Amino acid sequence: MSHRRIASVGSAEGHDVLRRIAQLAIKAPWQIIAAAVVAAAAAAIFGIPVGQRLSASGFQDPTSELSKTTQLLTEKFGQGDVQMLITVTAPGEISSGPARTVGLGIVDQLKGSPHVADVTSAWTAPPDAASELVSRDGKSGLIVAGITGGENEAQKYAKALSDQVAHDGDGMTVRSGGVAMVNVQITEQSQRDLLVMELIAIPPTATGSAAAIRPPNTQTSTRKLSGIAIDSITSRSRCDCLVI
Repeated sequence: MSHRRIASVGSAEGHDVLRRIAQLAIKAPWQIIAAAVVAAAAAAIFGIPVGQRLSASGFQDPTSELSKTTQLLTEKFGQGDVQMLITVTAPGEISSGPARTVGLGIVDQLKGSPHVADVTSAWTAPPDAASELVSRDGKSGLIVAGITGGENEAQKYAKALSDQVAHDGDGMTVRSGGVAMVNVQITEQSQRDLLVMELIAIPPTATGSAAAIRPPNTQTSTRKLSGIAIDSITSRSRCDCLVI
């Protein structure tokens, strides 16, 4: 009996809270709408830039053997955290003068960056290894760079380096790729998806606010219906107490 009485008291208090909320909405509908608009605007101001503040890492388990091996290679042998691949494609053979000049220029630029641990290319590797970095038609050469900075910072460094070296000109085509650039694309796509989700959520909110703004006659009818609903809640609360 005591448990039922406690449950009845809790139900009555809940109904009382709902009654007060309903009364507040009826007495000050425009204030409620204004507060909702301000809250939505504040949420948008703080929510839209969140994509730029989210961490770009988290793809690997730091306790896994792969992560531990990568950390060992980075610390002991100077290997980068992630690989960045750059292809140089020429109209003719990559061993020609113009293609070689472009390739070596990119290699020197990468070596000058403090965020690149090591660089291997079709123009600087030993002959046996260099042949593996050349396409079958001999028109494309590969540059492999190890980017440091961990999962989070390596993406930023790779993106900056890609913007510097990737270009088209003088018949040459330079493109960037590899794990580093894949991670960059994943992060950028996630940021765009987050923005789209925020934009999708705005129309229903705006529609609900517009529906709440009624002409005077409609608001009067709404108040009458709300009064009936409040009386019904009160009656149910009293009935529950009488049953107990």
